[in-house]
Amino acid sequence: AMDDLYELIKQRNRLETDPFIEIHQANATLLKQIDALKTKCNELERELVIEQEHHPADSTSNGGRGAVPQSLSLKQETKLREKLEKLQEELNEKLKQSAEEQSNILELTKEISSLKDLNVAQASTITNLKAENERKEKAIDHMTNELADAKSRTKLAEQQYTGLKNMIRVLQEENDTLKKENEQFSTRLVSEKEKMIDEMNKLTEMVDKYKREVDLLHSLKEQDDKRKSWFTLGSKGGQKEETDDKGDGESRKFGSVSVVVPSKPMHTIQAHQGEASCVQYDASGTDLVATGGADSIVQVWDTANGQLRQTLRGGSSNAILSCGISNGVVVAGGSDKTCRGWNLR
Repeated sequence: AMDDLYELIKQRNRLETDPFIEIHQANATLLKQIDALKTKCNELERELVIEQEHHPADSTSNGGRGAVPQSLSLKQETKLREKLEKLQEELNEKLKQSAEEQSNILELTKEISSLKDLNVAQASTITNLKAENERKEKAIDHMTNELADAKSRTKLAEQQYTGLKNMIRVLQEENDTLKKENEQFSTRLVSEKEKMIDEMNKLTEMVDKYKREVDLLHSLKEQDDKRKSWFTLGSKGGQKEETDDKGDGESRKFGSVSVVVPSKPMHTIQAHQGEASCVQYDASGTDLVATGGADSIVQVWDTANGQLRQTLRGGSSNAILSCGISNGVVVAGGSDKTCRGWNLR
């Protein structure tokens, strides 16, 4: 930028100086010529004065011979006057040329002044254009940086788009797999439900069968009691009590295997703070009972002494709806649609 400014200053100086060099040279030449002409005029005037001083003396000294020299002096005077007039004309011509050159110099000065003003205006315009060019270059650099940033963002967006496409494809594949598994599960669930319905029907039939057997046993017992009452009217009190104890034992027999149902509870425990919703006995021989309640707690009890063996918490505040225990493993299902398992060992 400084080099360009220096070159502009040199160019302006050349434009301002070069025309004046020729003008000054021409002016100096004219001044020299004018001085030379003035010198010649002065010399001619001196010669004329000298001649005029000499001619009157010659006329008085020569007397009658004065006519011829006088004519000669007149001729010389005439020649001198002609020379003087020529020199005066040349001087006037030179002065006129000098005046014209002065007017030309003034015009050139005006033109140079206008050129200087134009040069200053052009220099300011160039400065403004350079500043504008620098601003444009900065704007171009900024736009170039933004373009590079946009390209990098576009590339990143394309990579993210490719990743999303792959993720969507994987999710679609997983969805298809889950649909197939759901269909298989639905089919298996329907088949298992049908099997459970069949088993429930079989159990219902067995229960009806057992009810009929129980009703038959009750009727047989009533008939047996009536028959025994006929034969024991005259018996003693001890025999009567023995018969009553035997009858109570027989009345508490259940099923065809003659299992005696307990007539009173072995232990009564406060298992939960709220409602006890489920209970399950471990039939594997551990003598343990699992209970679940509305307080979201599963508790394991010892049936031998009625003592609490373990308290299990699932981390939820919802009620326990069902529970199970077998071989030291406890499971429970809650109202929060979850199922949990614990290993007591």
